[in-house]
Amino acid sequence: MEKTDIESNDDDFIYDDKDAARMILQGVSEDLRKKLRFDDVIKILDYKYEFLEMEGYLTESIPTKEELKELDQNALDEFVLANAQLRKINLTKDELLEVWAVEGDYLDSQIDDSDYIVEDAAETVYENISDELKEKLHIEDIIEILETEFEYQQKIGLTDEKESFAQIPVDVDSDAMEYYIIQECAKKEIILTFEELGEILDGETKYLGELGLIDEDGIQKLYN
Repeated sequence: MEKTDIESNDDDFIYDDKDAARMILQGVSEDLRKKLRFDDVIKILDYKYEFLEMEGYLTESIPTKEELKELDQNALDEFVLANAQLRKINLTKDELLEVWAVEGDYLDSQIDDSDYIVEDAAETVYENISDELKEKLHIEDIIEILETEFEYQQKIGLTDEKESFAQIPVDVDSDAMEYYIIQECAKKEIILTFEELGEILDGETKYLGELGLIDEDGIQKLYN
């Protein structure tokens, strides 16, 4: 199967089998590195994704770890080992597992699942606020509120346009921040009480926690 690039579930990441092969050769043991050529690793990766395609795991993107929970790993390994042997690439099961482990490191290094996405944050907020507040606000309103929070952090020098405010666990004067958000949102006809804004920030904190961007101490520092 001829393959160069396969998209992942992250829109910003293209799977490059050549980059993956280079990292695998750098990351495996010295003995295995002496045993494998660059083209051998490319073929091993080809066989893996050929198997995934046959099993229906591949459409346009690399499956996530969650999507692969039902994968028959033994069947995959046997398929790859058998096809590799036909190409005179002789691997043991343990050596193949070593290749998979380093490929996993490659995927983890390329795909950052902890990026703050304001639309996703707004959805989490909406799911966690009261029914009364849901009736008052649309998702677009919550996005505007969260972006106003980011705007405040930019103004006081906590972050710049290239950084996610959610990734910086620093001390914030929450009273000043909340006042700013409420005043700026009122100009856009989004009227909030301090209690309602507190609900929204609590929902955002839940989103940050789900991403693993901040721990308990970080939350206290960010919203103290």
